Amino acid sequence: MAKGDNKKKKNKKSSNRFVDTSKQNEEVAVAKKRRAQKKVIVKKEIFYAKENYIIIGVGLLVVVIGLALMSGGYNSPDNWDVNEIYSFRRLTLAPIVILSGLAIVIFAIFKSSDNTTSDNMKGEES
Repeated sequence: MAKGDNKKKKNKKSSNRFVDTSKQNEEVAVAKKRRAQKKVIVKKEIFYAKENYIIIGVGLLVVVIGLALMSGGYNSPDNWDVNEIYSFRRLTLAPIVILSGLAIVIFAIFKSSDNTTSDNMKGEES
């Protein structure tokens, strides 16, 4: 065999390699298209509307105000003032404010938001 014959054989082998890589490139391109399609299909859903989050924030603020009302003022260790500790504000008003804040939060959680329920149902029907 001459030197030229070996080169021809090497060229044939290398050309087969190029054919394989082009098939791999096509497969890679198809895989990238599939991934791109999957990314388009996936949507992030928000559980509540903006209005619900605002109402939840207001409810939490009312709870914090109730806790501040319950904490009260300053007592020196030397003076024990029963009227300040067991006052109307600490025993009655503060718990009512806290419970009303919790009721506001519960209302906001159960309040139906129009964009999530109706939009999801419309999307499934189309």
